[in-house]
Amino acid sequence: MTSIEDALSLKQEFETLRPLSKEQEDRIMQKFRLDWSYNSNNLEVLVG
Repeated sequence: MTSIEDALSLKQEFETLRPLSKEQEDRIMQKFRLDWSYNSNNLEVLVG
């Protein structure tokens, strides 16, 4: 599978879990922000 196919598969799986409660949505967004920050900082170290 390609990365795009993986992403589309995960999106479909995620859509089956809807509707999300406010608590579930907040937890997902918190994890997303944490992962985004970690990976962004890692790129800065590798590039800088």
